[in-house]
Amino acid sequence: MKKDWKLKSLEDIESITFLRGNGLPKAVLDQEGSFKCVLYGQLYTLYKTPIIKEVISRTNIVGKILSQNGDVLVPGTTTADALGIAIARSLKEEGVAIGGDINIIRTENKEVISDYLSYYLNGPAKLELASYATGTNIMHLSNKKIKNIEIPIPSLEEQKQIVAKLDQCFEAIDKAKANAVKNLDNTKELFQSKLNDIFRQKGKDWAVKEVGDVCNLIGGGTPSKKNNKFYSGDILWATVRDMKSDVITQTEFSITKEAVTKSSTNIIPRGNVIIATRVGLGKVCLINQDTAINQDLRGVIPKEKSDLLVKFLFWWFKSISNLIINEGTGATVQGVKLPFIKSLKIPIPTKATQINIVALIDTLQKQTQSLESKYQQELNSLKELKKSILQKAFEGEL
Repeated sequence: MKKDWKLKSLEDIESITFLRGNGLPKAVLDQEGSFKCVLYGQLYTLYKTPIIKEVISRTNIVGKILSQNGDVLVPGTTTADALGIAIARSLKEEGVAIGGDINIIRTENKEVISDYLSYYLNGPAKLELASYATGTNIMHLSNKKIKNIEIPIPSLEEQKQIVAKLDQCFEAIDKAKANAVKNLDNTKELFQSKLNDIFRQKGKDWAVKEVGDVCNLIGGGTPSKKNNKFYSGDILWATVRDMKSDVITQTEFSITKEAVTKSSTNIIPRGNVIIATRVGLGKVCLINQDTAINQDLRGVIPKEKSDLLVKFLFWWFKSISNLIINEGTGATVQGVKLPFIKSLKIPIPTKATQINIVALIDTLQKQTQSLESKYQQELNSLKELKKSILQKAFEGEL
């Protein structure tokens, strides 16, 4: 911090007022409404930059607390794992209804300007602000705690210069981030497109058979959760939550042999495919260990005389993931029935062709993963760059 900068707690700055939103429920959202509004959850999902330049939600309920230009909004409630409790958003619109669980820091721009404060709370003060949140699963943060934050205060002119530089830097970083995200999405879409093409452009000698004719489909179940001993074994037990990558190597829960014998779960031999037929429609994985499954999954095991390679089957299911998703039915939980899966028609070439196709797709996947890694590293670097710039700004080194 520069020598001529002051250091003050927010509580000691006379030109700052602390308010609290008035508790607008989610039900107030109405895109045809006459008034604009901000709810606390939107500060995590819709408004991800330190400055909110446009509010996009509307309501017909007149809020008790209406915003003034520059109000700094800090969520007062979040889940323990969100760690977003520390975010602050400077709102650039007047007359916006502010929902409950939002702390409002209103400056008069006499000693500290709002955008400068918002950037500071998103930078050097973020971890300190988060540390003031209390609770277990649900974290709470009050204005009483926020008042303890100390902020370096340069002249108003210097604050404006810092904000202008940060605006410029963040705009460039956000543009680069958007490009990286787009490239990442395009890479995934391109791989899926090539995967679809491979199975659409089948040769004349490829046999087309129903899955039920060439594979055994095995369902699963859930051992009683009332018996804790069932979940103290070493047999992997998979649910949709464990389908996070192409190969399941570990599961959230492991069960005992007794749990298997005393429930409807089944163990799928290692090296086979499991698919989600409920909840996580479209998901497909390989397993590298013998794994029991719950009722939302199906093991798909090629029959001995089918001449069907497991890896070929895996990639084929990957290629039709959207078809399975679109066939899902159910009011709250989407699922597909066993007859539908059995009736799916799979094109099957010779084993030699299957081997070549699997090798081709594996190569494409490695290339795709390399590009994904590159773009993800770029996103991580941009995130760290933001942190670095914010730190330098409030040390007077920007």
